[in-house]
Amino acid sequence: RDIDEIIRKAKEVTYELLDAGFFPNNQRALERTKKNRISLSDNQKQLFILHNISKGGALTSNLTVTLQAKGHLDVGLFKEAVQMLGQRHEALRIIFDKEGAYQDILPAIELHVQVLDNTESEGSAIHSLERVQEKEIQTAFDIFKGPLFRVTIVKDKPDACHIIFSMHLLISDGWSVGVIWKDLGDIYTNLLGKEQRSLMKPLQFSSYLQKLKTAQYQQQINTQKHYWIEKLDGLSPTLMPFANEVEWNVDCNANRIRKKIAAAVFRPLIELGNELGCTLYMS
Repeated sequence: RDIDEIIRKAKEVTYELLDAGFFPNNQRALERTKKNRISLSDNQKQLFILHNISKGGALTSNLTVTLQAKGHLDVGLFKEAVQMLGQRHEALRIIFDKEGAYQDILPAIELHVQVLDNTESEGSAIHSLERVQEKEIQTAFDIFKGPLFRVTIVKDKPDACHIIFSMHLLISDGWSVGVIWKDLGDIYTNLLGKEQRSLMKPLQFSSYLQKLKTAQYQQQINTQKHYWIEKLDGLSPTLMPFANEVEWNVDCNANRIRKKIAAAVFRPLIELGNELGCTLYMS
């Protein structure tokens, strides 16, 4: 086990050196550049371990969001838009090494779009939205084969449907969901031909990982770290009052709380978060 860990760590360090530009004339480095192979970020390493601990750990990394769409949806064009989205964002084309030493950005990958039709059912829907959502949440991704992004369309009526997006946290977060939604909507609108929307050049995942290694970013992280060290100085770790009275059984089960936020509250909140440099999650 110790030898395996040493080998794994040696591979990880080697890939990081290659990503940093060392050994520029090495044939292996040139081959890896062609394959667009990059090392994992610190957060990805933690999520990789969590995913592989157990089935429950893998499911906690599923990010599932449902969008209600009104109006006729051209399923064929929508599927085409999803594939174009995958070509636009390299994060949607990532697969991982089984040892977690690196991740590969594939030149192309087929993204799955499932269509469940309730329009011809009489009475209760054949495909209950709640059951479909639960199945999505309980279906783990194969991070070694990919893709780590999938879409399910539940057609409720000829002019109404729900679109369920599922992504793995290894390649996304709450903030990136908004980017995916907007880009997919713009691509689909362009394919319809009714209007043409311009698409800004996206920040690619590999570029984002490089940004994490810059001195400026590390300085920002250190500033935030020292801020909280100062704020929490003098406080001793404590347990909740009932901690010793409860028999803890830690698992990966959770519950869902649904709450609607009015647009009049939501929009100013997001704007304030942007002004303060907060993520959508923290906002």
